Amino acid sequence: MMSLIQVLALAPHAHRAESALQTVLRDKPQSAGTWMEIARSHSEFFRVYEGTKGPSASLVARHVLPKEGGRKLSPEFVSSLMMAAVQIHAGQLQRRQILRAGIAAGAVAIIPILASVLSLYVNISSWLRR
Repeated sequence: MMSLIQVLALAPHAHRAESALQTVLRDKPQSAGTWMEIARSHSEFFRVYEGTKGPSASLVARHVLPKEGGRKLSPEFVSSLMMAAVQIHAGQLQRRQILRAGIAAGAVAIIPILASVLSLYVNISSWLRR
């Protein structure tokens, strides 16, 4: 996502197609199959337009700037977009870690319960056989 922000923020053209992004970035993204998938999954930063030649991505921020100024973003603004992306990613990682810890705690709590139920079943079964 960081690469996509940089290219779409600093390139002279506000919109980029998948092929143009792969050319500039020299590869496909690691976290998704295509750059368009990343753009679609982060609508807080990007918009994907379904054009006649296929989809193209742009930064939302570039479209709120006046056309007269060339819709150029300042380096400070690009830096703040990247910091926001880092914060979003950190929040996602933290939520995943909390979820994993919750699952582990739940598994630890369930195992003794299952063992108790199994023991109770075995005891009842042997009592009924008498």
